[in-house]
Amino acid sequence: MQQLHFTRSEYRSPGKAAELKKVLKAIQTAYSQQVDPVEFLASIGKSKRASHEDPDFRTVHTQAPDLSPYLLHSPVDLRTNVRASAYVPIEIAQQFSETSRIGFSRRLRVSPSDKKSEFVVGLRYAGSDIHFHFGVSLSFFQEDIPNYWPVKDHPNFWFVVADWYNQELWPALGYGGEITTSVVENPFFQLKHTSSHRFRDDPSVKLQGKGDPYHEFALLVDSLERAKDLFDAASSIGKQNENLTLAVRFPDKKIYAGQRKLLKEFSSGWSCRVRATFEKTKDPFDRPSRIVAGDPPQWTLASSLYGGESFVNIVHQKEGSFLEFCSNQPRETVEALWADTGETVEWWTAEPAARWR
Repeated sequence: MQQLHFTRSEYRSPGKAAELKKVLKAIQTAYSQQVDPVEFLASIGKSKRASHEDPDFRTVHTQAPDLSPYLLHSPVDLRTNVRASAYVPIEIAQQFSETSRIGFSRRLRVSPSDKKSEFVVGLRYAGSDIHFHFGVSLSFFQEDIPNYWPVKDHPNFWFVVADWYNQELWPALGYGGEITTSVVENPFFQLKHTSSHRFRDDPSVKLQGKGDPYHEFALLVDSLERAKDLFDAASSIGKQNENLTLAVRFPDKKIYAGQRKLLKEFSSGWSCRVRATFEKTKDPFDRPSRIVAGDPPQWTLASSLYGGESFVNIVHQKEGSFLEFCSNQPRETVEALWADTGETVEWWTAEPAARWR
């Protein structure tokens, strides 16, 4: 993903916060004229029920946001990066796993034996309550597999991947010969993972997944410690960095709200996604009666669809309100967008998580 640019409008005094509606409209109009037509800044809007077309609520590298103005229709997903050597994953899991699904993941670049190409493997281990798993998924990008791109035109790539599973991954996990990966060619190319009879009878681990190469398959295990051991073993057979992604999923708004203090204490650099709309009775441009210093309400007003990573937040601080525009469009494009609005803009170049404090 390209680097995100953080910009924000001039402050409006508390009494003039509603003027930002015109600025938002101007940003959306400029965006539609300067950015590829398949991307547009769609308003989240107001509704008593969200539909499947509602854009995602998005924040990037901030404290866990206050989602109280939203009607939530799917779980709250948050992510942050952690340095593996600085945390004990089991202790983190004990903090969150009773109320959420918690997972650690990393991207691993691997080179199959006697092959020049490389591809990216996503590794993940996760748990909630008494359910734990270790999962593997493949990621495909042209720069990762130049000798086998596009995949549909180079079906031999799947045989390369299957060989890597059989020759490297399963032995590293201690299941060499007990799990075998093969390639199914019809109706489309996919991987098939099968296990031995002894493996299937082992009550401590189960193989789950249909073998679709674009999705994760998992080994269901009896403890988070066992899942972590598999994760560490798989990580040793490719190029990795020390950072992990920590993902926490709360099933609903109420549980998320109860854990928000703990989330803020643990990290100030969360990214949040959830599908939501405003309640009809809630106007996000109306300033709340109470604003806590250092924790201003921030609500997403518009978000780009079809892959674009751009969105607009309204942020209410004690001294006034402003619009924050975050985008991975080129800097010159962002500058042109703001120029079309006639608004004086501030560029935020410091640590992203500190921008509202």
